[in-house]
Amino acid sequence: MSSAASGRTATLFIIACALGGAGVSGTLLKAHDGGWQIASRDGVGLIQYCNAQIIPNADCPQVMGSRWGSFDARIGSHRVLVPTSLIGLAYFVAVAVWFGMVSPGGVRGGWTWPITILAVAAGLAGSLFLVVIMAVSVSRWCPLCVVAHLLNGAIVIATLWLWRRTRRSPDCSVPVVPGMIRLRRRLAWSAATVALGAAVGFWLYFDAVTEARRQWRKYTHLKQAVTALQDDPQLTLRAFYAQEVVEDLWDDRNADSEWGVSTLRPRLTVFTDYDCGPCACFESTRERVISVAFTDGVDLQVRYCPETTGTGRADVSTLAASCAAEAARRQGGSDAQLRMHRLLFIHRQAGPQRDYADLARQAGLDVDRFLEDWQSEPVREAVLSDIGLANSLKVSAPAVFLEGRRVPDLCVESPTFWEAVSAELAKERVAASSEIGEELR
Repeated sequence: MSSAASGRTATLFIIACALGGAGVSGTLLKAHDGGWQIASRDGVGLIQYCNAQIIPNADCPQVMGSRWGSFDARIGSHRVLVPTSLIGLAYFVAVAVWFGMVSPGGVRGGWTWPITILAVAAGLAGSLFLVVIMAVSVSRWCPLCVVAHLLNGAIVIATLWLWRRTRRSPDCSVPVVPGMIRLRRRLAWSAATVALGAAVGFWLYFDAVTEARRQWRKYTHLKQAVTALQDDPQLTLRAFYAQEVVEDLWDDRNADSEWGVSTLRPRLTVFTDYDCGPCACFESTRERVISVAFTDGVDLQVRYCPETTGTGRADVSTLAASCAAEAARRQGGSDAQLRMHRLLFIHRQAGPQRDYADLARQAGLDVDRFLEDWQSEPVREAVLSDIGLANSLKVSAPAVFLEGRRVPDLCVESPTFWEAVSAELAKERVAASSEIGEELR
């Protein structure tokens, strides 16, 4: 191999080692700040080697979590955290950019070599320092950190070999000429700017991700607290029974169906909007949680509460889905309403583009009669009447009432609440039946 070819090979080797080190450092950076809670199925890629006992006393989390795992300071009221892995990532990227753009091995003399030697020497000092810290202070080893330091050692050795070769072999480099000096100076400044920009970009990215993780942990703690409240049957029951009973909430619109009015079953009233995501979620909760809690079933009354403008008005497109459910009820009773109710949620993503004629066909309705009722004034008035009732109660979809009491949002998705209130209402019905029996005697 010629001297020039060996020089290019050495330069490519250095760039490859630097990119490898950047990949390892990036993996460690991604795992920083609470990222070590990794399921076994996620143990793929480089991260899996950190948990493997490649070397004795391997413990990446402890090494990364030690006082040498990051450096922090305060800029005003803002805490600036700089992980050691971020410094390593910036270093390796800078080396790859420098050798890729400047290629100091191709020129004899000049000022690029002193900068190069100084940079890799600083990197070597940092690697030696961190290796000593792992061996003496932490007494644990981070396998991926060791790989990064070995790659850095290979960069240092290859750089020194390239430097010595350039100095001792005049034929393997080209002398510096004035035009080349200006070109290489511009390349050097460009490389330094790119490396600095990359380092700043990495830190900004990490700072944003870290802040997002902090906020997510706050949300997680809040969610755990809410879950604990939802799992307390006494608390949820107190919250429910603290609600006032709304009189005349139930009407006779469901009296014509097998799943309609029955004095032996609790009455559940739902204000819904067929273009509302939370309403669709509640529909899933109703079938998955409420139906399980009430083994004897509930009497369901669907009331319409599509989103309106600030003036309380609703246009035809806003009312279309609710009018479809009401038109189905007028033709086929509550059973038909329930079938249309489910179909409207199934096709919620279609929004105003729903094919209502096809939905009526799927619900087993007379399509011509359905379309006539759907656009009729009585159907529209029924929907507007429900909207007015919702406004008077100051509720928006989804709003759930059980036996005339508003079910608090805390309780709606709580299986514990629905099981507890089901048992409580069963006791009330037994007590009421006993009183009626005594009066008849």
